[in-house]
Amino acid sequence: MNEHPLVGMWKLVSLERESASGSGEVETALEPVGFIMYTAEGWFAEAFQYRQPDGSASNVNYCGHYEIDGDCVFHRPSVHPNSDLVGASLERSIAVEGDQFTLRAGSGAGSAKLVWERLA
Repeated sequence: MNEHPLVGMWKLVSLERESASGSGEVETALEPVGFIMYTAEGWFAEAFQYRQPDGSASNVNYCGHYEIDGDCVFHRPSVHPNSDLVGASLERSIAVEGDQFTLRAGSGAGSAKLVWERLA
């Protein structure tokens, strides 16, 4: 795989979620902490946690293979807490700007915007 600007280790800076209800209401996650890593060989690992505005905690942890096509990255989990998603192609839009990148993901439950900062 060619070296892409996404290759490296990134720290979660912010997370916003919008429900699928179409209300346009955006919730900002509290105390987001986490990391995502992309290797030049095509592997990724993502793990983060945050508190929702109601105070409840959420975690996301999965890893596997990835491919980049234009401004999209396709995560193909080998390990995922939802076994139905193992081997699935999960499309995320990406925008890399210097030492930050934005990842946007959508599903039937809504969408998420995650901002990551490159670690030295």
